[in-house]
Amino acid sequence: MDLAWASDSTQLVAAGGNGATVFAQVVGRMLPWKKVEVTLVDPRKIHVHDVVNETLEELDFARDRVVEMSFAHGFLVVCTATQCFIYDAQSWNTPHIFDLRAAVSLLVQSESHFLTVDNFNGIQVYSYEGKTVSNPRFPGLHVEFLSHRTISLSSDTLAILDHSDRKTIRCFDLNTGKQLPVVITHSLEILELSLSRFGPMEDRKLFFIDRNRDMYIARVTSKGNFKLHAQVDSAAWNDASELLIAIADAKLLTWTYPNMVYVDRTLLEDIVESRDAADFLKMAAITSFVGSSVTVRRADGTTLAASVSPYAPMLYEFTTAADWDKAVRLCRFVKSKSLWTCLAGMALHRRHLETAEIALASIDCVDKLYFVLHVKSLASDERRNAELALYSGNVDEAEAILLQAHPTPLVYRAIKLNLRLFRWEQALDLAIKHTTDAGTHVDTVLAYRERFVAANKLQETDKKFLQYSKQVAIDWENISKKKELEREKEQQSGGGSRRK
Repeated sequence: MDLAWASDSTQLVAAGGNGATVFAQVVGRMLPWKKVEVTLVDPRKIHVHDVVNETLEELDFARDRVVEMSFAHGFLVVCTATQCFIYDAQSWNTPHIFDLRAAVSLLVQSESHFLTVDNFNGIQVYSYEGKTVSNPRFPGLHVEFLSHRTISLSSDTLAILDHSDRKTIRCFDLNTGKQLPVVITHSLEILELSLSRFGPMEDRKLFFIDRNRDMYIARVTSKGNFKLHAQVDSAAWNDASELLIAIADAKLLTWTYPNMVYVDRTLLEDIVESRDAADFLKMAAITSFVGSSVTVRRADGTTLAASVSPYAPMLYEFTTAADWDKAVRLCRFVKSKSLWTCLAGMALHRRHLETAEIALASIDCVDKLYFVLHVKSLASDERRNAELALYSGNVDEAEAILLQAHPTPLVYRAIKLNLRLFRWEQALDLAIKHTTDAGTHVDTVLAYRERFVAANKLQETDKKFLQYSKQVAIDWENISKKKELEREKEQQSGGGSRRK
């Protein structure tokens, strides 16, 4: 006559027309991780099976039944009605145990932390020693709506979909529990999100899938997002690298270096690998992506296994260890344009210009190769870093690098940077604000502006430029002397080049 689930989704009750009542509990739930399978064989018993060594461990929970469990990153976390058990996969005999004040409805793990969700404490972040790390919260948080698709955890960041406004993602610092300044917003409702697990916090990224099944990538530390693909059924980050996979258009797509979005978007298509995924059918879900192995659950419940190229994870290992020679040798052995492009992006992002030069030459990017050679010719670290930031589209960062140069700010170079980009107002503001050893550069900005207006047969209409044009005389000979003096000063401090 009727069916009802318990609030923790582990028990089911059914009422029959003859007055009989049936109680059932979920068993047979299996969680694999690498060579180990964990199976809930009884409401109070878990079997741990090492399929390689053919060993079997039995974990008994005599006091309470198991409510929730999760197995990833070498740790098994089991929550009963009153306690939480944390097992290290290296030793199943000595778990960390602590008491719970309410039944846990959700467990999420990362490399160094895990979180629990319950209706009493909300979200609690713990270390694998069982110590409380933080308790992130914000006004309007509804923990009863949270699921693995709407909350994500990395080693340093927590991302939560705001259910009071499903177009908003809020990110938190794990160590403090405080919300990060940047709030990620979108024009449509967001259905799913996931944080990357590789790299430092300043490079932390997340993808999200909106109501139209379009997948976007965003940084947690800066505003803005970028559309990666349309009609995506499911997506997942790799557990130990920045590989991103997605099922879309009956294909399994792999972005070997998603950070290319923030390095050079013209190379983004070259780091995408594709293989047929017609066997997955529609609305398949990726359940795990560990190493080069992918596990997919079809809409009918069937579990399928797939794999991606193992070379990209190896490349991440080499570049993380700053072993660029091995990375180059790997690419030469594989002879894959996708892998070379991936290495080029990594080298440019990490400012390793020698490797970037080799990689760009291997994929015949002549224009980018000449740019790298030009950057290498600059004697100042600040100028090199500013040029690379500019190459990635970070104009404000490039300007800040020049203005914060030590021991002497490269004000002239910052002004020249803005002139190159036709940011006339910003160039004039810098010239007015800063005076160098060569004097003021207001006349330099006015001279280049005048030349630009004349070359394009335009009339000056900007009130600020009109005002300073009346106050400052333009003398190209004097401007050239000041430019030469600036270059001499840079060379004396070891920060110049002969390029004008």
